[in-house]
Amino acid sequence: MKSSFHISLVNVWLIVVMPVLMSFSQENDRLSGNLSAENLNEELYLITDRDIYISGEEVYIKVLCRDRETRRPSFISKVAYISLLDNESLPIAQVKVWLNGSSGSGKFMIPETLPTGSYMISACTEWMRNLPAESYACKLVSVINPFINIDHIKVSHIPGSSNTIPTSADSTGVVRAERLASGQSDGAHFYL
Repeated sequence: MKSSFHISLVNVWLIVVMPVLMSFSQENDRLSGNLSAENLNEELYLITDRDIYISGEEVYIKVLCRDRETRRPSFISKVAYISLLDNESLPIAQVKVWLNGSSGSGKFMIPETLPTGSYMISACTEWMRNLPAESYACKLVSVINPFINIDHIKVSHIPGSSNTIPTSADSTGVVRAERLASGQSDGAHFYL
């Protein structure tokens, strides 16, 4: 008698109570195990501290995770993957940012050997990796490398110039600077 009462109590638990508890444990069908890249409406927003960097500097980033339909915070993903990409979409630097709630922040270093140019910072979650790269959060940044020889860089036409950055002492700015550095006056200032 006692064992049949125990078995019937377990059956009641499995048949009645468990489905009720399972319905309360999930917010909706999207989170109930039918979660896939097609019905996931997660969207990332990427914020950086600046738009222009010098090679060797750190880039500080903030990532916000939102539901694409409701624009409310999304708590599904816990990690955002951040990449600095070159013009061929090859990663130069990568970092994981832990999403505490629906946002996270982090940083990564721009390599000192990175040439001057425009680069893309891309952010996605694990679920977003199943979608086209166009759905990732992206931001275009410029990197300047002052350590690379710039004699070959062309500038806009200046009358009387050879259309390159002046490197000889016959340039007006260089001669003036040499004259002022030697202690001569330019009429308004005197440099020692």
